[in-house]
Amino acid sequence: MKPQLLLPKRYYLLILSFGILSICEAQIYPLITEGKIWSNLVDEYRADTIPLIATHFIKTLEVQITSYEENYRICELQRSDKEDMSDWYDYGTLIEDGQMVFYQKSNGYLELLYDFGAVKGDSFYVYDGPKIRFYTYPEKVFLRVDSVDTISIQGIARKRIMLEGHNAYGHSVEETWISGIGSLSGILFNGSFAVGYDGSYLRCLNQGDTLLYKYPYAEDCFYSNHVGMIGTYGISEKIEIFPNPTADLITIESDKADRIEILITSLNGQLILSREMEGTTHQLDLSSFEKGVYFITIRSQDFVTTRKIIKL
Repeated sequence: MKPQLLLPKRYYLLILSFGILSICEAQIYPLITEGKIWSNLVDEYRADTIPLIATHFIKTLEVQITSYEENYRICELQRSDKEDMSDWYDYGTLIEDGQMVFYQKSNGYLELLYDFGAVKGDSFYVYDGPKIRFYTYPEKVFLRVDSVDTISIQGIARKRIMLEGHNAYGHSVEETWISGIGSLSGILFNGSFAVGYDGSYLRCLNQGDTLLYKYPYAEDCFYSNHVGMIGTYGISEKIEIFPNPTADLITIESDKADRIEILITSLNGQLILSREMEGTTHQLDLSSFEKGVYFITIRSQDFVTTRKIIKL
């Protein structure tokens, strides 16, 4: 039986005279297809010493398509926290009804994750990920569509939706959805930065042997600084970035006087700034940056970390 959706289904008419060409050029691809594996980097716990940052993988199992409505899809999810993608465990259910995608929790309740039929000015509350270890995240994030356009990824034109809003604590949120890929914060983590500090972001999306998306400055699809886990490196170096959010200057402090490389990129992977610095304290002027969310990657000889920063 088709589950009862908790939000009224909307029907969209693209009647805007501007921007419609770029929307029509990009096909809206189903998010739920078999064999997809999302690689998500998540700050699971922020301690006073070293944040526990690690990659987990989320994969789709067999997709069920109803006989009476071709666009209605349902798929079980599994998660693995191992670099070799072993020890999978159940992680909820995705339901795709046309251009709307829902996450079904263990109690059977449906939460809206995406609306890929949204147009500029639409607003709604979306679900912000299942509970993460050590943290109790608010589950509702208010988002409003700021713009809709087309982006080419791996040679495929996809619809892109840029959103902004706030979470349950009133913290500002900026989010990017891409058709067939999901949120650039990770498949189940809309707006998670505002509650997760260094937050989560999508490193890779694969379907079988095909790479659908890769964050441009990720060396590979797995990273962890958890002691004892495969792929651990750089755990002895402490990096602090403040103030965050910032209107102009941002300071980077390291406990080692190494030569470091600093890269700042947009949510879309565009390189905005590249610097090499020495010493333990570094300062950058972001006053010329447009307001929004950026990734900052800091590398030394034996350490790399990527954080999110907000420019006010």
